[in-house]
Amino acid sequence: MSRRSFTRNPVSSVTRDFDGDGFLDIAMVDQKFNSVMMLKGNGTGAFTENGVHIVGSTPTHIIAADVNNDSNLDLIVTNSGSDNVAILIGNGAGSFAPATFFSTGGGQAPTSVACDDINNDGNRDIVITHSLSSGFALMHGNGAGSFTFNSTYATPIVPIDIKISDFTNDGNKDVVITNHNSNSISVFLGVATGTFNPAPTNYACATNPYRLEVVDLNADGFEDVVVTNRGSANVRVFLSNAVGTFTGITAYAVGTNPESVVTALVDGDAFLDLVVSNAGSNNVSVLFGAAAGAFGAAFSGNAV
Repeated sequence: MSRRSFTRNPVSSVTRDFDGDGFLDIAMVDQKFNSVMMLKGNGTGAFTENGVHIVGSTPTHIIAADVNNDSNLDLIVTNSGSDNVAILIGNGAGSFAPATFFSTGGGQAPTSVACDDINNDGNRDIVITHSLSSGFALMHGNGAGSFTFNSTYATPIVPIDIKISDFTNDGNKDVVITNHNSNSISVFLGVATGTFNPAPTNYACATNPYRLEVVDLNADGFEDVVVTNRGSANVRVFLSNAVGTFTGITAYAVGTNPESVVTALVDGDAFLDLVVSNAGSNNVSVLFGAAAGAFGAAFSGNAV
């Protein structure tokens, strides 16, 4: 494994093939210089710098999606300091147009963003959490790379991460959010108008829930939720059912200050495993999956 150091402040990244050469590249948010740095991969695990793009003040989160329906990946960046979102349109060859900025409806400190076609018009929309004003914004896309603010939904205190799913399999997109300072997650069910029911279902979590992963862990056809809890050194698994609620809720110990979580088939069996990065203990925990969405005790190893 290789390591690369920067004289910058990387806070978020997304890994995709941005130039169509078959190799993964990295788009990395740099909070020190309010920019996105592109790193071009060569397929051997090495990367070279491939451009820097200025975004807004204090960028916090980046994702990639095709927002103008040209089959090329674009970048979406939340800017906490300037209270807006930046859209960088990609050309499919690894380059991006200068950022276009959109207001997120007056909410304070945009923190995380998710993207999908929420109103089923064939164009991608975005939802954005506001950590200081405790809510999230829905913005509908026009298919040409522009977004229009639709509405804001109140959440418990300090929402951080947000993911889009369809927990009820009814064709309407739902969202799930971690509420860092209220120790909960919130599920907002979607309605046929391409908006959300403003009354969420809230589920108690451990201390300081932070990042989310949404995936079907038990192969029942309904997506489940995994949450990292920074203040209690565990992850919590929420198994869903057909009506969009969660019943099988289990906590698994990991390292201290767990932040991100991803799923992967680490040991090659048929069950998804969890890989958790622990900022406090500077290591990575792996929880091997078993039947019915259960997991064994975490195996932790030092990060390199």
